[in-house]
Amino acid sequence: MRSKAIKAGRTLRAFHLFAAVGISCSVFSVSAAEWELAPFVEISETYTDNLSLKPAGQEESEYVTQLNPGFRLTGTGRYIDLSLSYRLQNLFYSKKSNRDNSNHQLLADMNAELLREFFFFDASASLLQRIIDPEGNIGQGNIAFSGNRRNVATVTLSPYLKTRIGSWSLAEVRYTQSRVRSLDGTAGDSVADAVSGQFANARSLGRWSWQVGFSSRYVQYTTGLRPDERWKNIDLAADYRFSRKIDVRGTVGYEDNEYQRGGGITAPKGAFWNVTVNWHPTPRTNLVVGRGERYFGPAWNFSLEHRTRRSTITGGYTRELSSRRQYMLDVSAFDQYSDPTLDSVAAAQAVGPIPVNEVFIRQRVSLGTDFRTLKSKTALNVYTESRDYQLSGREEDIIGSSLSWLWDFNRRDSLTFAMDSRRTNVVGEYFDRLNTLRTSFERKLGRRLTATFDARRTARERGIGADYTENLLTARLTLNW
Repeated sequence: MRSKAIKAGRTLRAFHLFAAVGISCSVFSVSAAEWELAPFVEISETYTDNLSLKPAGQEESEYVTQLNPGFRLTGTGRYIDLSLSYRLQNLFYSKKSNRDNSNHQLLADMNAELLREFFFFDASASLLQRIIDPEGNIGQGNIAFSGNRRNVATVTLSPYLKTRIGSWSLAEVRYTQSRVRSLDGTAGDSVADAVSGQFANARSLGRWSWQVGFSSRYVQYTTGLRPDERWKNIDLAADYRFSRKIDVRGTVGYEDNEYQRGGGITAPKGAFWNVTVNWHPTPRTNLVVGRGERYFGPAWNFSLEHRTRRSTITGGYTRELSSRRQYMLDVSAFDQYSDPTLDSVAAAQAVGPIPVNEVFIRQRVSLGTDFRTLKSKTALNVYTESRDYQLSGREEDIIGSSLSWLWDFNRRDSLTFAMDSRRTNVVGEYFDRLNTLRTSFERKLGRRLTATFDARRTARERGIGADYTENLLTARLTLNW
């Protein structure tokens, strides 16, 4: 209990620091920013036919009541942009009240200019209930009583300077500290300190431009026996613009990294290079293709974006290093309107299952499209991803897709349908298939009151057994001020 209290105290101190910086920035720029505080409260009743996500024949049904107060704070101005959402989720179980619990949920992001055109500050924070075991039971939201979610907090603070060096160079130097904390340490608690910088030409060089960059990051794991990590690199890039539609960038550099890896894995250091072609034939189309080499092999990159009046097509390919820590810092949640939401389930499903807690080589191909009409929006995304873990030798192949449809059939009523499918193959061991469905009807009962009826289904099939399904029905009222 004492260790949990210490970790909770550390997490709170991190959030207090974030809040202090935010308040300072707010005071600094309050006269120049527009602020909006929007409190809300949610009241809901949910029926689940499989509370603990057990196999067929072992299901336990339950009714769960929620009373969730919260607020959204936004600030927009010349010197600051702040977005903060907070909700206190209170869960009350009708059959066994000893399961009642509360969850603090927070997402925050801030960009501030403290000294005009010189000193800047970026910050972000989250406190959500995250899946911690990729092989454990996974439900939609926090209602399921499976023991596979933990309170995980992330905080990133990044002050930086921008200035001109004489008449020949523009410089940016940045310090970043990021923290990942869970109350019981199962998420791999860590703190990272990083220094980075880049210098670019300030004067016109015709069709040419140049940039020199460096970064140094030290990651300390504060729980478990995992050794610390060090990541260092320096690079030189040159750009040449062939025309208004085509430009080419060439990059050379050297990296020297240290992280836990298994026997026979190539030492994570050496020279690297990359050549990237950026082609934008029209204002609505952009294509980037790059080919490079790093110590772990070829490093291709590709991205495509094409926009029309009613649709968008996007695509991408990357091969890079990643880790569970990076996954925790990167995953943020958005609803069908691209607004922040405090339920991170949808975002986590979109990027794939949580990784094993070690460094891995991530190769991902994705393709997405959306189509919009006056009253509806349809979106389809497909992806495939492979993960090559550098310590255990574990290999994962993941194929996933998502389809969503939003229909605003009048000013007060809307209907949403969403479907996600994901198959994970742990090479030589087992497969894992997860399918989710959600249908939601929303009706505005007034300017401040909204009613929602929601039906969800989760079906999971695993090569290691213990398959399960879960069905949830929810009625919700949301009052906004």
